[in-house]
Amino acid sequence: MKVIKMSTRNQIASAARQVSMKSESGLQTIQELAIHDSSLNRAKHCVERGDFDGALSALRDWSKDPLARNDMGVCLMRQGRHEEAAKLFRDLIYEPGAIWIRPHVSANLRINCATALLLTGHPAGCLDTIVDLDPGQQPRVQEIQDAIRRWEKTLSWWSRLNWWLGRIEPPKVPIALDFVLGEFELIRPDGQ
Repeated sequence: MKVIKMSTRNQIASAARQVSMKSESGLQTIQELAIHDSSLNRAKHCVERGDFDGALSALRDWSKDPLARNDMGVCLMRQGRHEEAAKLFRDLIYEPGAIWIRPHVSANLRINCATALLLTGHPAGCLDTIVDLDPGQQPRVQEIQDAIRRWEKTLSWWSRLNWWLGRIEPPKVPIALDFVLGEFELIRPDGQ
């Protein structure tokens, strides 16, 4: 009987060690997983109600997870805090101190970054971010490109020439977007 108890204890201890190992999101225990799962549910419900401040607050626990940071950026964009969103997305997709995109960055994250750059008046950076994404595979890329084409038509002749020849962005010329800002990755609100 003692051998069976020791074996059972060892199995339980082994299972506990496996559960305690760090997961991809950096969580160490079942309790942390449960806490973070409830914070994700809270964030999802906040987004569904349009309470982006509440969603940001709930996602703070996940601030090291790139998917959660993507969702935080989407919340910032939808609140009109475009500069903050653009900085968050740039930090996520670009190598520090570089102008190239990190390997293995999702298309969704790149599109969200491009949208934030467009909203902050940087259409050249927007286009550079999505240059190699296929509009046939990613409909949002086509919507962004269409928005830039419409914006080009609003430019003065001289500004349009500067844009076409050197991608010189005219200062403070707004770009109208006719689609919902950002795509969530970690929290998927119903209907989105």
